[in-house]
Amino acid sequence: EYGKPTAREYKLPSAPDELARVFYLRDTATPQAMQEILTVLRTVADVQKLFFRSEPKMIAYRADPSQANLIEWLLPKLDSPSGDLSHTSDTFKMPTPARDGSDDIVQVFYLKPPVALSEFNGLLTALRTKVDIQKTFGTISPPVLVVRGSPLRLSESEQLIFTSTPGAVR
Repeated sequence: EYGKPTAREYKLPSAPDELARVFYLRDTATPQAMQEILTVLRTVADVQKLFFRSEPKMIAYRADPSQANLIEWLLPKLDSPSGDLSHTSDTFKMPTPARDGSDDIVQVFYLKPPVALSEFNGLLTALRTKVDIQKTFGTISPPVLVVRGSPLRLSESEQLIFTSTPGAVR
């Protein structure tokens, strides 16, 4: 079923603290778009053990429970029709704090299409260099940015995004 893991959740005897799940995608049309989603999950959720298939359109991954919860939250937000701005910016609080003791939060920003690739890449670079957010990536179609950091860094990110890209959705 779309947006949900398959009926089975695979427990791994060799890694009892991890699980494997499969998600079927509905609106992600191209292998490039699927690759962008994988890069978001690798970068923001710190999950390296994942892959996709284009037929049927699915993503399979292996992760610990907190990473799996983040992936379950992110995938429906990333697998949406291009140009659909019905979403609002949303946050997900990680169960464990960041190394500095602050909350570790993931936020999704929806940008008004079309967004030029050079503008999109410039925004990612600015988030990494000016705001010092390293766990950020996004998809160009639909234009979505995913940012992970402390509340202060997310506030700075939001200000940069809304200053740089008119029409971004809060």
